[in-house]
Amino acid sequence: VARRRVPEAPGQLRAPARAAARAVARARLERALEKAAPLLVVVETDAASTIGNEEVHGFRVAVRRLRSWLRASADLMVDDVSRDARTALRRMARQAGAARDAQVQWAWLTTPAVRMGTPAMRAARWLAAERVTLYASERERLQRRVSEHWPQLASTLAASLAASLAASLA
Repeated sequence: VARRRVPEAPGQLRAPARAAARAVARARLERALEKAAPLLVVVETDAASTIGNEEVHGFRVAVRRLRSWLRASADLMVDDVSRDARTALRRMARQAGAARDAQVQWAWLTTPAVRMGTPAMRAARWLAAERVTLYASERERLQRRVSEHWPQLASTLAASLAASLAASLA
C-alpha cells in the first residue's frame, strides 16, 4: 500500500499531532498485549473446549484496532513502524480471524435463528462438529504463532513507538 505524505505542517503543530498518534498507538498496543495474555497460557484441556470463550475474539479485535490505527495515522508516523512489523501484525490478525470465523460459524450452527427440519438439524450438528475441529486446529495454530512471534513483535512495536516519540520530542 502506497503511503501518501501529508504536506508538512508548521513544526509546532505537527509535533503534538505525531506525539498524540504515537500515544494512541501505544495504548492500542497495550490493549493487544492484555488480550494476548490468555493465548500465551497453555490450555491443558482440548482447545475445542474453549470454543465458547472470547479470548480469540478479544485478541483479534485488539490487533485489528492497532492495525487500523497504524494505517489511519501513517501520515503522521511515516516509517515509525517497519514493513516487517506491519506484515507480522497482518499475519497475526489473519490467524486470529481464521479461529474466530470457525467459532462464529459454530455458534450459528448450534443456535439456529430459524426452525429447521430433522435433516437440516442433522446437517447443522455435523457442520457444528466440523467447526469445533477446525476451531481447535486454528486456535492451536494461533496460540503457537502468538507464543513464538508476539513477544518479539510487541517489543519491536513498543521500541519503534518509544524511539520515534523520543525523536519527535527532541
